Amino acid sequence: LKYCSSVRAPAQSRIPMATETTTVFFCRHGETDWNLAKRFQGRIDIPLNDAGGQQAQQIADTLRHHNLAVVWTSPLSRARNTAVAIAAAAGAELEVDDRLLERELGVMQGYTSGEVRQFHPKCWAAWKTRGLPFPEDSNVEPGTAVVSRVESALFELAAAYPGKAVAVVGHGAALKCVLTRAVGTASISVLRVGPGKSWCIVGRPGLEGHLKGLRGLGFFKDADAEEWGEDQDGAS
Repeated sequence: LKYCSSVRAPAQSRIPMATETTTVFFCRHGETDWNLAKRFQGRIDIPLNDAGGQQAQQIADTLRHHNLAVVWTSPLSRARNTAVAIAAAAGAELEVDDRLLERELGVMQGYTSGEVRQFHPKCWAAWKTRGLPFPEDSNVEPGTAVVSRVESALFELAAAYPGKAVAVVGHGAALKCVLTRAVGTASISVLRVGPGKSWCIVGRPGLEGHLKGLRGLGFFKDADAEEWGEDQDGAS
């Protein structure tokens, strides 16, 4: 499968036009205790748990042979520490970029999925249904704003490293906006970015084969479609 997105470039762009594509390994951070509890994290800085640290190293072991030019990451510790493992294994520089932050989840942050269903049913409906807006008083960052800032980072990264391979570490709700589907913790999605302001997903988003047994053994529970809602409108 290949999903493509393009954005019309502004008349005067500060980003120079590259003529080659950049391969981006877009990783979701490793697991946290709040993932296990099905508790919305948003911008709250929750660290990796022990399984998440193992997952970060498994991502790093998978990407170490891809000659990464650089690793970019969200500043939140669960993403940053995942990125530290990747950068160390690859011998690549690590850069922190606020545009890769998790989506601001407003009133949902700190609540479990069950609590959101009970206390904020309109938010839960919007979380589960593609295209349904969140209530204005929910303080949830609009999906279009998330896509705009993440794409801005991707296009800048591609312009700086044309023809290279890079890794990006981000978050589930932000990735859900960009990819228009949910991907699991510690998964890898491969993008081809550029030339110009365009990108494509290559293959199946949310690859998990590198995780070597950290699935289905109690380590990973946050993609339960019925309880957590990460299926987003039933999409597979």
